[in-house]
Amino acid sequence: MIIGGVPGSVQAPRTLILGRYEHRRRRLRVVARSTRCPLRRGASWPGLLAPAGDEHPWPQPLPAGWAGGLTGAQEPIWYTRVLPELAAETAVDAAVEHGRWRHAVQYLRLRSDLAARDVPQGLDIE
Repeated sequence: MIIGGVPGSVQAPRTLILGRYEHRRRRLRVVARSTRCPLRRGASWPGLLAPAGDEHPWPQPLPAGWAGGLTGAQEPIWYTRVLPELAAETAVDAAVEHGRWRHAVQYLRLRSDLAARDVPQGLDIE
């Protein structure tokens, strides 16, 4: 998945807001939020995540429910938009709702060998 935002600091991300490009329109969509990233997995990130400006495709804040969880059961998500250039490997539950993974995904590792354009589109798991 493509890292598009982090709640809190880009220097020490604790969770990630993740996206994928849609199949036809090539629009980056919010598809998931990660569970807490273990500190050791986020420790090597300083300098890798660059804050994005107003050209970022996602609103600030994200509407409640956009990053997984029950729609209407959460407050809007305030986060730092980052340049959507880095790919993350994740483990997902197959349950989807409204074009997003219903449950938080598990962050496994940063995929420095993949560019954002190499990440599968839509909700394809493979």
